Amino acid sequence: MNSQPTRRERDVRHLFALGYRDPEQERKQAVEQRERRRTAMAEIERRAASGEITQAKEAAAALLLQSPDDLELNLRVAKLFYALGEMRLALPCLDTLMHSGVETPNVVHLRGAVLLGMRQLPMAAEQLEYARHLEPSRPELHAQLGWAYLRVGAAQQAEEAFRRELATNPRSYSALHGMAAALCRRSAFEQSAEHALDAIEQRPGDWRTHYRLGVALVQLGRTDDAAGAFQAAVRLDQRCLAPLRWLAECLAEGSRGRQACQDETRRRLATRRAQRIPGGGDQRADGPARSARPHQQ
Repeated sequence: MNSQPTRRERDVRHLFALGYRDPEQERKQAVEQRERRRTAMAEIERRAASGEITQAKEAAAALLLQSPDDLELNLRVAKLFYALGEMRLALPCLDTLMHSGVETPNVVHLRGAVLLGMRQLPMAAEQLEYARHLEPSRPELHAQLGWAYLRVGAAQQAEEAFRRELATNPRSYSALHGMAAALCRRSAFEQSAEHALDAIEQRPGDWRTHYRLGVALVQLGRTDDAAGAFQAAVRLDQRCLAPLRWLAECLAEGSRGRQACQDETRRRLATRRAQRIPGGGDQRADGPARSARPHQQ
C-alpha cells in the first residue's frame, strides 16, 4: 500500500506552511470569538449595574485591548463608560467608530454627549447639530444641544433648543433645568423659578435645581424662600460651595432685616417716651392721652 502523500496533499501542506488559513474555519472562529466577547461584555455590564464599578471599568478596558477593532464592542464599551461618567475613556471608542465610517445617529449623538461632558463645547454643539440633522426626534438630543449652546453663551439658541425638547417631552428634567438657567440669564426670574420647580418635581434629589430656584427667588426679593431652597441644596450635597455662599447672604440679609426692625421699634419707643407729659399721661400720636397711674377703683 502506497503511503506516500499525493501531490494534492503536498500542495495543501505547502499552503498551510506559507500561512494559509481555511476561510470557513476562520469564519467559524471569528463567530465564536465574537460570541465570547458579547458574553464577557454582558457580564461586565451586569457587574457595573450591581455596583462593581471599578472592576467593570478594568474588565471593559482589558476586553477592548484584546479586540480594539471590534466595532460592536467599541460601541458597548463607549456606552458603559459614558453611563459611568468616564467621558475620556468613552471618547476613543467613539473616535474608532467614526474613523471606521460608522456615523449612525446613535454614535454621533453619543459622541456629542461625551464631548459636552468633557466641556469641549464647540465640538459638542457641532456633533449634536449633526445628530439633529440625522434624526431630530432622538430623546434628550435637543436638551443636550441646549446645554452646549448655553455654556458657550448662546442663550437664545439654548432656549430654543430646550423649548423643542419640552414640546415633545414636557417632563424632561434636563430641558426644564436648562430652561430655568436660560431664563434666569435674561432676567425672567418668575418663569425661571417656575421651571426650576417643575424640574425639582421630576428629580427632587438633585441639588442643582434647588440652587437654581434659590437664585431666581433671591432676584425676586423672596429671601426667606430662597434660603429654604439653598438649605435643601446644601443638604443634598454638602461639597458644593455656591449654595452655601448664597445661603449665608440670605441669612445675613434676614439678620439685617430683623435688626432694622428692632432698631425702628426702639426708635419709636424712644420717641414716645420723649413725648410723655410730666405728671400726666403718655401723649400718643395714635390716640388720646392715657393716665400713667393705675385706674382707681
